Amino acid sequence: MQKKAFVIACYALFVLVGGIMGYVKAHSLVSLIAGSSATILLLSCCFFIRKESLIAYNAAIGIICCILAFFGYRFFTSYKMMPGGMMVLLSTLLLTYLIARKSPAKQLSKS
Repeated sequence: MQKKAFVIACYALFVLVGGIMGYVKAHSLVSLIAGSSATILLLSCCFFIRKESLIAYNAAIGIICCILAFFGYRFFTSYKMMPGGMMVLLSTLLLTYLIARKSPAKQLSKS
């Protein structure tokens, strides 16, 4: 679970950087608020994932799915690689990694 929490934390920091870049380049306060909020939620999930919380793990997957849905819509309406395509790619890779690995329920039952 430690490795998954680390990977989610790296993704969260990437989301924060993206929100800051959206604010700097397009003066989008919504981008800054959304990026910061998603980062805070994901980092708090990471904290509880490190404490072996299955609810936090599922919440992180849900947040990543919401980010994927939002940027998927943005990408398929504009076909621009930045930021939509990049976030779709990263979110899909992260979800694949989190779902393809052993589920945390199996790890918790072995303890």
